[in-house]
Formats: sequence, C-alpha cells, structure tokens
Amino acid sequence: MNEERKGSLFRPKRQSPIAIFMFVYVFLRRFFRMLWPLLIFFFFGRKDESSILDSGIGIVAMVFSGFTLVMSILSYFRYYYFMDDDSFNIHSGVLSRKKLNLPFERIQNINFEQKILHRLFNVVSVEIDTAGSSQSEIKIEALPRDEAEAIRDYILEKKRNIKNLTAEEGEEENIVEEIREPDQLLLSLNPLDLMKVGVSQNHIRTAFVIMFIGMGFVGQIEDILNLDVIDVARENADVFNGTAVPVILFLFFIVISFLVTLFRTVFRHFGLKFFKSREGYKLTSGLLTKQEVALRKEKVQIIKWSDNPIRKLFGIFTLEIKQAAAGTGRRRGQSVEVPGSYQYQIDEVIGSCFSGSMETEFKEHKINKVFVFRRFLYWGLVPGLIFLGFFIFSRSWNLLFPAILIPIVAYVMNWIYYRKYKIGINENYLKITQGIFATTHTLLPLFKVQSIALDQSIYQRRKDLANLTIFTAGGAVDIPYLDLDKARLMKNYFLYKVESSNEKWM
Repeated sequence: MNEERKGSLFRPKRQSPIAIFMFVYVFLRRFFRMLWPLLIFFFFGRKDESSILDSGIGIVAMVFSGFTLVMSILSYFRYYYFMDDDSFNIHSGVLSRKKLNLPFERIQNINFEQKILHRLFNVVSVEIDTAGSSQSEIKIEALPRDEAEAIRDYILEKKRNIKNLTAEEGEEENIVEEIREPDQLLLSLNPLDLMKVGVSQNHIRTAFVIMFIGMGFVGQIEDILNLDVIDVARENADVFNGTAVPVILFLFFIVISFLVTLFRTVFRHFGLKFFKSREGYKLTSGLLTKQEVALRKEKVQIIKWSDNPIRKLFGIFTLEIKQAAAGTGRRRGQSVEVPGSYQYQIDEVIGSCFSGSMETEFKEHKINKVFVFRRFLYWGLVPGLIFLGFFIFSRSWNLLFPAILIPIVAYVMNWIYYRKYKIGINENYLKITQGIFATTHTLLPLFKVQSIALDQSIYQRRKDLANLTIFTAGGAVDIPYLDLDKARLMKNYFLYKVESSNEKWM
C-alpha cells in the first residue's frame, strides 16, 4: 500500500453518498413490511368503511416514517470513520454523539456484503467482527470497494505486525512465508454443482415453511377482505369430490416447494468460491446479495459435515464451520456453510484448522437404549393417544389412521436415530455421528472445550442416566442419555485434556 493511500485512511471521511440510498432502501423495506396489510385494505378493502387516513393510523405511520427517513439521512452526514496507529475509529450520532475506538488486536474478521444497489455502484457493506461481540461491532453501509479493501489490508497488516512482535523467532519465518502465499481456490460451484446442491436440499422443510406462511397469509387476508376461507371451501366442495383435483393440488404443492428450494439455493450460493487465504479461509457467494466472509483458522471451534441419500449419490457433503464469537449459551459463535464439498476438501480444512492427529483410532460409545422409549413416548405414543381420544369421541374414521400411524413412524425413526448415533473419542478429538435420513458428523478438538455441564431429569436420576452438554466458543454439543458412570468419565477426561493441553483455543 503506497504512502498516499495509507495517509488517506487517517483522515476522517464519510461513507459513499450511495449510503443515503441504502438508508432509504432499508427504510422503504421496513415500511412496506410493517404496513402491507393496511395497504391491501386501503386498495381492496370495502369502500363503505372509513379510510386509513380518517382513522389516524396512516397519519401516524407517515409522520413516524418521515421522521425516521430524515434521521437516517442526517446520520449519514454525521458519520465519520478513520484510523490511527492502533485502532479503527467511528464518530456517529445526530442527537447524541458516539465515539467508538476499536483496537486492531480486538478485530477478528472483516467481511464484505453487496446487495443489488451496492453492485450497481461498485460499493460494499463492511462488517467488522471483534472478540468481544456476538454480532458485528461495526457495519459501514457503503464504501467504494477499493477503499474497503485498503482498510482490510491495512488492518490485517497491523494485526500481523502485532503477532510478529509477540511471536517467537522461529514462528516469525512461518508468518512471513504465509503472507507471501497467494489465495488457493479449494472449491468453486459451477452451474451443474449448484443444481446438485439445490436438488439435494431439504424440500420437506421448505414445504412446511410455505404451508405455515400461507396459513398466516390467508388469516390476514380474511381479516382485511372480510372473507371466510372455510365457508368458501364448503360452498365449492362438490368441485373436489370424485375428481383428480386434490391429487393435482398436492403435486403442485410439491413442485412449488422444490422450485422454491432450488431458487433459494441459487440466490444464496450462486458463484460460490471457497479459498484458502493467508489468514485462514474465505468464502464468496450470492446472486442478488454477494457476501465475502473470512474465517480465521485459530477461531474455528467445530466442524460439521452432513449428507443425505441424494448427496450420497452425488458424493458431496454440506460443510459447516463454526467459529468463535463472544456471547452466552448456545447462540454464541458464527457459522459458515460450504455446500457441495467433497471429502478430501473437508479433510484439508480439518487438517489446516485443527492440530492433533486424526489418525489415532476412535473408540466408539453408544447412548442408552432408554433414549428410544422416551423419545417414542413424547413424539409417538402421546400424539397417538390424543388422536385415538378424538376418534373415540367423534367416531370419525379419518382420525384412526394418524392414531395408528404416528406411533409406528415415531418408533421406527427414533430406533434408526439410536442405531446411527455414535460417539467417537481419541486423544485429540470428540466426533459425533447422528441422523435419520441424513447423516451429520460433528468434530470438536478437545482443547477447544471451555466448559461441560452434566444434567439429569427426574426420570434419568432413577435410571442412573445423564446428559452431557459440551460448550465451546463456537456453540454447544449435546450427548443425551449416557450411563451416569460413562458420562462422568467422559466429563473428567475432557476436562483433563483441556487442562493438560498447551494449545490455544483461539
């Protein structure tokens, strides 16, 4: 970076003027998301009732929205960013001034995002993550891409200098060599790969989401247009009797679910490229919104990869990398998904991010069979008895089928889950394999463990069983229904490995 370019980073500057359009875009999106039912009523509602403006709702909404828009524009003119020798600085605020000083050593990741407006004007949204926040510490809505890259390069250079000062002499040579190494492309999704990823997604989950969204939409339309969908269906029930319409509607619903999943995959993962970079890994993807996410190797806490019957045919996995972030409980951590990964690519990421050998044989353990009965009780027997009670009360034979089918399906699925659930432990790692139709592998280095919780329900106390919850800076891993003695041994062993390890968890 030349001295003139570097010097410009030290002068307080505003964002690109395009940021004003981004503020307006965000404002309009929130406005229509909040008021679209009222707008439908205004244009299609009954004309004999008083209008929105007469009721005062429209006036309040317009005043509030106008105030929000004006404040957003003023925020742009009061927002400045600059750097000094040790930190990144933000001065912002309209009614009250806020000065944020972010030391370089606290910065963990610098990610870019480009929505449609960003790409039209060649600007990016910059998100800066730190070791002290569960979300982005700083988000700058619109910067010219060359300016954003200059900021990122300068911050990473300062962080490397800080690391060099604290590293031992033998480590400095490795760091210098790492700086010279160019980014290595590990994975690139071409259109055929993208189609494979889309076809192998969970279409059933999409179908349920569409169904629930549709039910909520129908309810709102009923309120706005004063319609009763059930009455309309009853009036037209003769159309569906003795015809193929129900089958056609079902097939149409399945096709729509498939297409929605496919389009969602294309929008999210279009142009996906996964690089091995100087600092760790980098992922770029997106059709309408293009994201560039950085992964630092030392921050990676958990690696998961999963398949399903369709992915097995293609020989691909969905790789999920969980990295550290501050926070509490299960919501801590940040996750990056890399679909269409092959096993050799997953092995390369594991070998690069985690120290310790994977060659040592894993000793396998199982959970207790009681797990099957308890899950069957909650998800099979109880719902089956409820449907059976409704059948006895109403004498409707349509209720007898789910009363019989639900317990059978629940038992079979829980038995499959129990059979596939395996806990593998060696000197360096904990590996959990689980699933029913899909199979998910979770790999956790033992030196990354931060705390372990052993808990028992009233039933488990009587049966000498326990659950283990293993917490890391990237999230939690659960092991249910272990024999109590085995759970205690695992907990003590994991804590021993943490205390005896000289590895840094981040």
